[in-house]
Amino acid sequence: PATEGHVDAALDYLLRRPDACRMPAGIVGYSRGPYYAIRLAAKRPSDVTAIVSWYGHIQNPNAPEPDQIFRVAPEIGQITAPVLMLIGEQDFEVRRLSAGRAFYALYERGVPVELQVYPLARRAFDFRRDQTPEEKIAARHARERAKAWLVRWMKLSAEARCPGR
Repeated sequence: PATEGHVDAALDYLLRRPDACRMPAGIVGYSRGPYYAIRLAAKRPSDVTAIVSWYGHIQNPNAPEPDQIFRVAPEIGQITAPVLMLIGEQDFEVRRLSAGRAFYALYERGVPVELQVYPLARRAFDFRRDQTPEEKIAARHARERAKAWLVRWMKLSAEARCPGR
């Protein structure tokens, strides 16, 4: 729980940087990071415009075990930021379950959401030392999807630059 304050402070710092775009942030989170992105989007909706989740566990890592397995984070019911979820079909079941449940919960609320499942891809498919040929392609595809998602929802240029820059 102590790290949650650090996440807020990091967003504040990044939004204040002189070289940062003067607009809400797009957040890319890995593993547990997507939960913290969702938490920020619920707490500070005007500061978060889009989220990309790489094999995210869409639940508070400190929640009780039944919540970890059978529920998504309550913040999913509050956010309005579009969410792209990227996950390997062979990732841990608990992560696939939480991503699937989050997809349906967001979709039912009308929040833009996409779930990309990569066939034959394992956990952390984008940086494994023993990457298969399929995982290398999945990693490339996921990077392209993530960039396109942020360009679309943040209204960036095709080069992924801030508007007007």
